[in-house]
Amino acid sequence: MKKLISIILITFSLSILINCSPKVAKKTASSDHGGAKKEVAVEQQKSEQVEVKQVPVQDVNAVNAVTPNTPFAGVSTDEQITMYNDMAPLRAEIGKKLVSVRCSKCHGTPQAISKPAETWIHIMQIMGPRAKLNTDEYLEVTAYMVQNAKK
Repeated sequence: MKKLISIILITFSLSILINCSPKVAKKTASSDHGGAKKEVAVEQQKSEQVEVKQVPVQDVNAVNAVTPNTPFAGVSTDEQITMYNDMAPLRAEIGKKLVSVRCSKCHGTPQAISKPAETWIHIMQIMGPRAKLNTDEYLEVTAYMVQNAKK
């Protein structure tokens, strides 16, 4: 059991390093000791953040198409909620960490309590592929969001 947890933690750490490395490299390359380049990079970063935050959430909920690589694509929402609620607490805990790392790359960290479980399932069907989550990460994040959703 300890080996399994160690493997999971190592895999999780590696995925964070791999996913963060392009972002860190971009910041490092754009930073300069001269003030002008640094100001331009900061302004560019601010404008990128504003653009990302302007994406309306209702558009995400309006899309009903399920991408083929999301697990449980052919299962009803109620059955999915039951499955996610029955998942191990460790998976949901890993999902919580993934939310804070992966989701915050593009927008503010979402709070699970802010939406009901049905909404999180639909959001994850769209955002999971956009965030390039693998199947395990998708299941862990969705389990966390569903288990901690608004009742």
